[in-house]
Amino acid sequence: RACELWTGRWLLSHLIQKTRERSIEERERTMPGDDEHASSGGEETPDDVSESEEESEEEEEDDAPVPDLRRSVLLLASARLDGAAPPVRSRAADDARTAVRKGGDGALEKLGGKLGLNAVESCPPSSARARRRLSSLLADILVLRAIKNGDAASSVDPCLNGIARSLCILLASGRGGGSPALVEEISREGLGHLDPGSDAADAIAAAFLDAASKLGGKAKKPLFGPALSLAAGLYGGSGADPARRKEMAEAFVQAALSGGGTAGFASLGDVALSAPYLASSLTQSEFDDFVAPAMGLKLRAKPDAVIGTAGAIFSALASSSSSKIDATSHVEGETKLLAAGTKQLRSSKSESRDAASSLLSSLASLSGSGPHGKGGPLESVAGAIGDALAGKSPATALSTPEMRRGGYAALDRIGAELLEGTEGEGEEGEASPVVESVADAVAGAVSAALGKEKDVEAVASLSSSTGVRRGKGGKAGENAAVAAPAFGMSALVTAMALSKRLGSKGGKGYSAALSYLSEPVVKAAATKGAPSAALSASFRFRLGSLLISPRGDDLAESVILDMFRADKKVEAGLAAMVDASAKKHAAADAVAQVDGLIAVHILLIRSASAKSAPALPASAVKALDAGSSAALSGKKASFLYGSAMIDAAATDAVVGRLLHRVIAAYVKYQSKRADEGGASSASEGIVRSAKSKKDGASSYSAAARTLARCACNPYPHRRQGGGAGGGGRKSSSSSAPSPSSAVATSVQTVLTYSPLSADARGALLSALFSSVNTLSGHDASVTASLGSSREAREAYHPVDETYAKLPVVRGRCAVTSSHRNYDPNSARRIAAVLAGHGPGGRMSGRDLAKAMVLSHAGTTQKSTGSRQREALMTYTIGMIREVVAPLAKENNSIIAEIAELMASCASSSSLEKKKDDKIDGEEGAKEEEKMLEDAKPKGKAKAASVAGRKGKPQDAKKPSSSSSSSSKKAAEGGGSDDEGDSLISAVLHESALSLLTTLGGIAGNFDPQFDDPEDEDNEPYVLARKLCVDEVCPRLREQLDGSAVRVAKLTEEEVDLYRSPEGILFKPAGGDSEAGEAATASAAGAPLTRVRTPRRRGGREEKRRATSGRASRRRSGRGR
Repeated sequence: RACELWTGRWLLSHLIQKTRERSIEERERTMPGDDEHASSGGEETPDDVSESEEESEEEEEDDAPVPDLRRSVLLLASARLDGAAPPVRSRAADDARTAVRKGGDGALEKLGGKLGLNAVESCPPSSARARRRLSSLLADILVLRAIKNGDAASSVDPCLNGIARSLCILLASGRGGGSPALVEEISREGLGHLDPGSDAADAIAAAFLDAASKLGGKAKKPLFGPALSLAAGLYGGSGADPARRKEMAEAFVQAALSGGGTAGFASLGDVALSAPYLASSLTQSEFDDFVAPAMGLKLRAKPDAVIGTAGAIFSALASSSSSKIDATSHVEGETKLLAAGTKQLRSSKSESRDAASSLLSSLASLSGSGPHGKGGPLESVAGAIGDALAGKSPATALSTPEMRRGGYAALDRIGAELLEGTEGEGEEGEASPVVESVADAVAGAVSAALGKEKDVEAVASLSSSTGVRRGKGGKAGENAAVAAPAFGMSALVTAMALSKRLGSKGGKGYSAALSYLSEPVVKAAATKGAPSAALSASFRFRLGSLLISPRGDDLAESVILDMFRADKKVEAGLAAMVDASAKKHAAADAVAQVDGLIAVHILLIRSASAKSAPALPASAVKALDAGSSAALSGKKASFLYGSAMIDAAATDAVVGRLLHRVIAAYVKYQSKRADEGGASSASEGIVRSAKSKKDGASSYSAAARTLARCACNPYPHRRQGGGAGGGGRKSSSSSAPSPSSAVATSVQTVLTYSPLSADARGALLSALFSSVNTLSGHDASVTASLGSSREAREAYHPVDETYAKLPVVRGRCAVTSSHRNYDPNSARRIAAVLAGHGPGGRMSGRDLAKAMVLSHAGTTQKSTGSRQREALMTYTIGMIREVVAPLAKENNSIIAEIAELMASCASSSSLEKKKDDKIDGEEGAKEEEKMLEDAKPKGKAKAASVAGRKGKPQDAKKPSSSSSSSSKKAAEGGGSDDEGDSLISAVLHESALSLLTTLGGIAGNFDPQFDDPEDEDNEPYVLARKLCVDEVCPRLREQLDGSAVRVAKLTEEEVDLYRSPEGILFKPAGGDSEAGEAATASAAGAPLTRVRTPRRRGGREEKRRATSGRASRRRSGRGR
């Protein structure tokens, strides 16, 4: 309503302004003296014209109504304008500035008093737009007041101080304790046009310094952060007068490190607001004379209270690229910052340990503008933490996992900073010898400390994408035995990556790290029987953490090759791990054998790096070659392609990252061996299509199905740069790729290296199509069973009766979500990869149709007004032009095959074509009688399984034997392409409808009466029209005619049975007492007996009407 009122006011004022301009023009035309001036030949000078224009503008401004100052300012500070149109927001800002300008000194004094404070307090903290509008207005008013003061700007102005204080209160408030970005924006744009050193700039800076020592707002927040940052910009940063820099440094120390009038020290948010001041104005002299001594004194006096503030200050100094602070003299001098930080790593409070870790990592990077030198902060801090991890001194030893976690995190952040700073060095550049020695020392210290951790408990950390279980606020959870090893592994991998980056030949620390990683493999080689649970956990944690590290796959491959070169027993140990996994799977196939997957992946890495592919161990080849066969179930299947491994790919980090890569690497290995003349038991490839020996139906291999399931639910990648410890600067390479990018790379590798006879493209398309269908169908059945009754819904999602409405579920679990047990974005991307050009075999029309349907999975059903629909039309046009059209020229049946599958998915419940859809005549009536007789529900078919009592969730209805066998077959190692009894899920049905909508929009752009069908530019539109009009429409008509006939055959009992709730014995309407007695006996726990209900038959009149073949076959009492 407010937006409408402001819009109407703006339009009305605009009309009044135009009317006033017309009246002025008419009055000027009729003014006397104009004719005489024109006849005399005089001309106006430019000065006369400009003066007349200025006078007219001033007259118009004077005639315009003056906006109310209070109302316009408070409106600008409210959140009502956030959703308004840009002209409305601009008009509101102009009205406020007009009211201030025409109000004169009185308006400025009001804003410097209660009105400004009321506007700031009324500004909602959650509205960033309102705070930006009001802060921009206050900055303009500051400049206006300072300029008006003129020569008197040097004197104290209470109005100017009040406006500056209001602006600082506004910038310090807001969600999360203020916005440093808004402070920088005001300093750059609102006050940046003032010349540093001018009277106006000095006056405003003095007003900010006055506000820096005060508190503001209802919460009494310190204002030194925004005040010092804005004053530093007005004074000119580091080039300001030394006296003024000293004044700001004293104000900062007084406010941040001595309480500033508050109960405690400055919070992290307050220090973050002062980051622009610390980065631009704090020089080495102010740091040495004021900040560092005060910080060291407070760390020794009140370490738990000030450690967070000190860590935030050092972090702000270290994260600034313009800061050149050197803390070498304060690490171990009188300040003793290093000793205070390492002492806090032993604190009993987790917050103090985290703050100390941040302080130490930031302190190590403060070495000035030059490289890290001998005896600098980097060497001192890294050495002190390493000694503490090793426990060389009882006073500083980190003896518990909680303490070691902080040391690991600090070393990880230090390594991340060095990795970013040494990018491009190594073989091409000359690295600092100090950095190289520190990296080697850190690797040795961390590997020795990790030997004290419990790998059995640390394996749980691998199930998360970050490698660490996080608690509230992003901090590590309570179980330090799980968190500490994960932080340690991240620090170890970072140190090894730094050594590799610098081109190190491998020192003692790097060798110790290799020994730590390969220790469980070497022990497995020496073990005669199966590896123990502890050995298996160590193997999985150490090598699994390396393989899924965010530092990249290149580092993992380089370290693994170093392991093979360092110890010859590594290969034998990996083979033993594969043998043990195969035996465990044969004994119990319900658990994913992650150890075997890791071992196979490492063996394939070694084979890929050699010039000639070495032979893999027999157990690994057997496990990998099993993927070439179809429909292997249970214990007979390989552990790599079993249901447990496939299900774990969506939830386990190691399996999700390695499973699809193992398949792609083995396909590449097979191709390399074939080129070299090596033998392979799966010469046709493991990702292939095949024909069933029984019925000749098309099928795909177990490896194809496994790769398709990885594509349906890809595991998300971890970000690079931060590691488990977090912190550090944000690198440009820290953006995580999409979850499906790695799977798409593996699919492309499979298509490139698979033999043409394998038809890998068709196999993957069929497997992906079937996987999406199966997963989404299972999701629909589970959702239906969970929502079948109130008891089932409350057991799955308890309802809080205190609320008046049901809880709203958002995200992937929402009803309207497109994520229905699969990732639609990944399915569309992989389908696009499979449908593109390149190797992998030629596609049939059915394969093309599957790719086109999958390209619309989870998309909108809107035909117009959607950007997604426009993108789908663009993609489909390109696919028709580049893929469909060339194949259609070679094979005319391609279009018909595409239309057949599209029509089945859009209008049928199964891929199998229904027969006897049209029944007419006397023979048809007899056959209908027989079909109706067979379709009658008999006995137990009428009863849903009674699963739960007294509030327990009910089980779903038992599926038919055909559907259960189909689902069982789909859950096995392979699958069939054209399973006649497999139902089409709602996802594929909606995808086919979306595809028809896209094709209809494309076909509508071609008219055969006006457009040339021979034109190459019209080729996609011609094919789309042919596909829609000539091929799809007749098939849709046949499908819908058959569906109408089948719907007409439904009886009332069948409809009632379908609508009956689960868990309750179905009793037909009008049934005899026998059915009621059976229901009572079943409820009492007696054995359920078969109930025979008399079949309802119509009279002779209905039978005669059915025999006559009339279109309306409706018996009395039956519904549609």
